[in-house]
Amino acid sequence: MNRLFPLLFFSFIAFAHRVDLFVNYQNGTLDLFGYFSDGTPAKKSEVKIYGPNGELLYETKTDQNGEAKVKLSNPPPRVKVVLYAGLGHKAQREITLRENTPSQPQRENNKTEQPSLGNAQNKSFHPKEHFPWRGVFCGLGWILALFGILNFVNGLRRGKDKT
Repeated sequence: MNRLFPLLFFSFIAFAHRVDLFVNYQNGTLDLFGYFSDGTPAKKSEVKIYGPNGELLYETKTDQNGEAKVKLSNPPPRVKVVLYAGLGHKAQREITLRENTPSQPQRENNKTEQPSLGNAQNKSFHPKEHFPWRGVFCGLGWILALFGILNFVNGLRRGKDKT
């Protein structure tokens, strides 16, 4: 039981630091703002903008304030904006490109709703992304390191109890 508490505690901390994305299209420019749940800007985060067929249209990075501006020339009717803030933090928004259409951050699970299967135009709106193996292995390494430290400390305590 004493090993379960730290595991649960660290998992709540991980959920508390998720990333959100705000997107606004105005005057031919896509304004982006990435931020973590505590209000910290997502600095130097990678931003990818995909077209309706999943093709990569633009790629940029956020500045020190977590903001980025992308001037769209001949924009498609809809785009998907994906923000990668490192270590598995990811937020994405789909937006219809009409003037003054801000996307509101969603609070459920950091993902946009899937398009309905009846709408053939939105069926192909899935960017071809690579699986983040690096982030998975880094996370597993942290988990194994924490359990190794806990076992080491537990072994030291047991050694003192025997003497």
